[in-house]
Amino acid sequence: CGCDKVEAGGGGESPWQTPDMRFFVLLVAVAHAATGGAELQANPAVQKYFKWTQQLLQDAKEARAAAAMYEKMTRDAVPEVTKDVAKRAYTNMLRSGVKKWARAAWDFEKKLVDPRPEKAAEAAAKAFGPWQKDIDAYTKAQSEYDGAAQLYALRVEADQASANKIMTQAHQAAMEGDTETWKDLSGQATILAKQAEGFAATAREYHGMAHRLRNAAIALQGDGGKAAALAAWGANPMNELPPEYLYPFTVAPPIALTETGATHSLLTKGKQ
Repeated sequence: CGCDKVEAGGGGESPWQTPDMRFFVLLVAVAHAATGGAELQANPAVQKYFKWTQQLLQDAKEARAAAAMYEKMTRDAVPEVTKDVAKRAYTNMLRSGVKKWARAAWDFEKKLVDPRPEKAAEAAAKAFGPWQKDIDAYTKAQSEYDGAAQLYALRVEADQASANKIMTQAHQAAMEGDTETWKDLSGQATILAKQAEGFAATAREYHGMAHRLRNAAIALQGDGGKAAALAAWGANPMNELPPEYLYPFTVAPPIALTETGATHSLLTKGKQ
């Protein structure tokens, strides 16, 4: 505003810069409009405020014209700016291969919600169920035979120890010339030794049976696994991964696309 230039001389703040003076100038302007300005211009005390009022009107006209000019410049610039931004955005999207990344993100999302892996797991469990029952039965029988074989093995050790002890006593009786005692004790030792041999044979037989049952359970598990795999393939022929195997991965363009300005085709060259 040029109002403070109207007043000649003097330093410091112009009266026009105070709120009271601005209000007074507004009153002068209203009075001037009502009386035609003749009486106010004849009054020396009011004349300088009249000049300020005229300057205020002039500044208001200039401000309005400037606002209109800047508004027009803004309206004219918006289409060009928008056009340039759209062009730059399109160029950057082409450079970064946004179509490929959008497609990858969409494919990844479809994998996360794909119901086939869950259905495949259910089908495999259902197919393996009958085999699991047989495997459990064979495993239980194996455990029983193993336990019995171990018990017989312990009995063999006990009988052999008793037979050796009795035979030692029989030899002592024979050295003393007690033939009757020698015959009785040696007979008991012989019976215990033969009994231990029988228990040992039974233990070996039971141990062999447990081994055969174990091999049969392993074979059943393999056949059941094949049946489960076939059922899973029927529900998920493409072998899609379940979501828990996908969560650690994130689909995002390489950081080099934004830091170095490289293109998607350059980064993926030779890696297809």
